Amino acid sequence: GLFLFIPAFFSGSLVIMHDTVLILFWTVALFFSLRFILRKDNFSLYMTFISLGLGFLGKHTMVFFAISLIFWLIISPKELNLFKNKHFYISFLIAFAIISPMIYWNIWHNWDNIDAILNLRSAGGAEYEGSNVKSFIAGQILTISPLWFIAVLFLALKYFYFGIRSIQSRRTFTIVNSADPFVSAYKFLTSDALILPIFFLYLSSKKMVQANWTFPSYPAILILLVCLYPEKPENRNEKIQKYLILYGFIFALVIDLFSLFPNTFIKIAKFSNLPLSNPIERYKGYKEAVMEINNLKNEKHPQSALVANRYQDASIASWYSPEKPFITSLNILQKNQVELFGIN
Repeated sequence: GLFLFIPAFFSGSLVIMHDTVLILFWTVALFFSLRFILRKDNFSLYMTFISLGLGFLGKHTMVFFAISLIFWLIISPKELNLFKNKHFYISFLIAFAIISPMIYWNIWHNWDNIDAILNLRSAGGAEYEGSNVKSFIAGQILTISPLWFIAVLFLALKYFYFGIRSIQSRRTFTIVNSADPFVSAYKFLTSDALILPIFFLYLSSKKMVQANWTFPSYPAILILLVCLYPEKPENRNEKIQKYLILYGFIFALVIDLFSLFPNTFIKIAKFSNLPLSNPIERYKGYKEAVMEINNLKNEKHPQSALVANRYQDASIASWYSPEKPFITSLNILQKNQVELFGIN
């Protein structure tokens, strides 16, 4: 439930895109990975790899989940016994079977998916030279909420850089046994929470990176915030930690309400000259516009066809058109899904 109150997901819940599939299976894989670490049951192992495969079909960013698993194994040598488990190899083959249609398609299409990743078509292309580090960081601050962003930095500094001292979950304990499953689970959570923010922060110094590309890491970040919440702080650092997490949640709620009722907040703050509109209103008018264009086409150009510049606009036009026709996209700036699947 807490996951839904992150401003990015609260306001973004109105939009359906392929990231939704990625985040869904990333979260499922995270759940079963932690379950396997704590219980060592083979069912969780199978579900982790099945989720990995399905998530990879949704978006190739899922490969970073696998990278976080590899990094976890590197920093948790006690877990290398995993390679002695035959179910690990069976579950790996199942995941490979799930993504095999995508591999087959790439074989017959000159590995175009790989080309899209290597050349980062959605990040400015292979020839792009630039940076958006500042806007990327600003995007992270706004999407997860400012106080939670500070809390994440504070906890990363306290526990990851200076060393793990204590973990607050159902019980508080001092880490003395590196084989403790809770310690291993914490290491994996840390790896999963940091893998995308660190990689895309680095990439933002070279490419155009969007803030939403780190969203799959947010479930692990939230779990860390909850697990590390000190109910009874014993020192100044723990008090700071508690207030950042607690008031961060309250601040996130305020941002969520502002996204729904910006005009009300403006009136309360007496900023009447500030031109802001309800972000939900940006989704209004599409139906009316498409219907008007269709009427014009049917009356004056019945033999013509609708064409859109962006494939997003093409899908919107197809959705609101009465006949649900296929709308062609003429996006010449980069290859889109229509071109990749050979539809002309």
